[in-house]
Amino acid sequence: MNIQWPFTPTMRPNPQPLTTTNLPPNRLWIAASLMGSIIVVYANALRVPFFFDDPESITDNPTIRSFATALFPPGNSGITVSGRPLVNLSLAINYAVGGLRVEGYHVFNLLVHFCSAWLLFLITARTLARPEIPERYRREADRLAWSVALIWAVHPLLTVAVTYVIQRAEALAAAGILLALFSALNVMDGKRPRFWFAVAIAGCFLGVAAKETAVVAPFLALVYDRIFVARSWSDLWSRRRWLYAGMFISWILLAFLVVSAGGRGGSAGFTGVVTPLGYLLSQGWAVTVYFLRVLWPSPLIFDYGAISTISPDRLILPCGVVGVMLCTTVWALFRRPSAGWLGVWWFCLLAPTSSIVPVVTQFMAEHRAYLPSAAVIVAAVLLLHRWSGRYWGALVLSVALAAGATTVTRNRDFQSELRLWTVTVGQRPDNPRAHHSLAIALLKEDSVPDAIEHLRRASELEPENSMIHYRLGMALLRTGDAAAAEAALHHSLALTPDQPLADAKLGVIRLQEGKSKEAVIHFQKALAAWEKFLLAGNKLEADSVGEPEVYNNLGIALSQLSRSEEARNSFQEAVRLQPTNVEYMSNLAWLLVTDVNPEVRHAESGLALAQRARALQTQPSVNLLRTLAAAFAANKRWDEAVAAAGAALNLAGNQPNRETIVRALRNDLRLYRSARSP
Repeated sequence: MNIQWPFTPTMRPNPQPLTTTNLPPNRLWIAASLMGSIIVVYANALRVPFFFDDPESITDNPTIRSFATALFPPGNSGITVSGRPLVNLSLAINYAVGGLRVEGYHVFNLLVHFCSAWLLFLITARTLARPEIPERYRREADRLAWSVALIWAVHPLLTVAVTYVIQRAEALAAAGILLALFSALNVMDGKRPRFWFAVAIAGCFLGVAAKETAVVAPFLALVYDRIFVARSWSDLWSRRRWLYAGMFISWILLAFLVVSAGGRGGSAGFTGVVTPLGYLLSQGWAVTVYFLRVLWPSPLIFDYGAISTISPDRLILPCGVVGVMLCTTVWALFRRPSAGWLGVWWFCLLAPTSSIVPVVTQFMAEHRAYLPSAAVIVAAVLLLHRWSGRYWGALVLSVALAAGATTVTRNRDFQSELRLWTVTVGQRPDNPRAHHSLAIALLKEDSVPDAIEHLRRASELEPENSMIHYRLGMALLRTGDAAAAEAALHHSLALTPDQPLADAKLGVIRLQEGKSKEAVIHFQKALAAWEKFLLAGNKLEADSVGEPEVYNNLGIALSQLSRSEEARNSFQEAVRLQPTNVEYMSNLAWLLVTDVNPEVRHAESGLALAQRARALQTQPSVNLLRTLAAAFAANKRWDEAVAAAGAALNLAGNQPNRETIVRALRNDLRLYRSARSP
């Protein structure tokens, strides 16, 4: 048997002309219907707050504050924007337009999603109109393509990539792939080839600048060309070699971005945590689930957990299913190349995240099926058209309505972190990250006992995770159980000795107990490990002790030990890291104007610092006014010192537990009235 490799059709039939009764509908109406459908199903997502990975890439990301740094996202951190300058630039645009108002970020995501849906329609319509496609599909090309794009646009499996702000990385990469493919199609068909040649290459570069998965764009265009257009590889090479050379050059940019991302903080790559073979086997289960969720999107799970949560015996059947899908794709490429194209689309788009390169933190995620799902939807729509006859239109609309309604319902789960993680824990009760995240959400709502319950469960499921034990210790402190809290914090340090958060908190505890020497040891250990901790991709919780605060606390402990020069250096570092923090400025100013060490005391600098802090504070605090009074006194400005101390005394009279501070302020006033410094 003479087999033509690869996937060469024996002949290309001439297309039949379209009759006037089957002219495609107006494409402006199609675009409007897609946009309208997207707006309707995602209207309740416009106020979904930033959560999970959003803050570290948006609210805590200084590089989006200016267009000068927008193309240089933080590297080697493991955050979503790392090594993805287009995503970072899009966030900078949002920030420039509306600051941190979340609605603008969601509107941007919806626009990207619409552009992808429109490009998907154009590509599908162009493909279904080709001579290789059976006439029953060619005659309805636009209607079929519209059905595909509509169902895809409102499909609930895509909600994570659209509603979850930072997962615009997936949507932007998909838009880049679709733009590159559509432009390549225009080059193949001879439509303004020079213009579309440039756009195809630009699409590849934009895609890889958004996410590494766009690496497949040149290959998809190449295979499409060979299946539908070129009669042989030599024909393809002679006609469009420069097009594909330009598209593959985008891999150079991708390589640079991957290196600059530094392995994404250890979250992806060959780190040794998960073997390539083990990860590949797990992807049999993942790819099967993606396929089933396209056909029946329930349950939709935000976080499936780590690879360890899937038992090996559950991987056998899914791997067999994927094997059958692969064999069917290969067979189709030989026998029915146009049908085989759907298999190529599915597997190529999933390959970057579902092959041998482990994604350690998430072995599967529904947003990865964002663009691959289109292949399954195309196949389903074509089968419905073939089997349902005159009921096809009603069936398509029914499917779209059901999908849209499910998307609206799914978006409600994203309205709060508490709801989302509660749903996720219910779906994946053995997922320690889900329990941990739910506990954090509960702590924000002051549901401390419930949070502790989930933290204990998370520690049982993942006993080697030091951050869970740290979080448990922090929660126990809020209940007043100091002994249990310290035990949890020490357990966290035993698991990860260079974990600075637990040391920082233990230092605070020792400082409150009056054990300044022990506090200094903990603070110094925390600071020594800080940079390494952050470079490893770890992130700080909202109530964690930050590095500037550790320097400030270290300064307090050192000043209590009369190590004033070291205390001054610590306070200065705290102010350098947070130059507008009034508390840190006040502490440094107090030391400069009251310390007996002449190497430390500097009255003029202390007064300037205290005055700057006072200018920043709209509602003055007792401590700052007392510091300001001491600074005036150190500079022999006695009347101003008396006025500031008097204002502090009046303010202190309204505070609980005021006896100690009132006594100290009265003593200060006596000194200032007699022209003496404390």
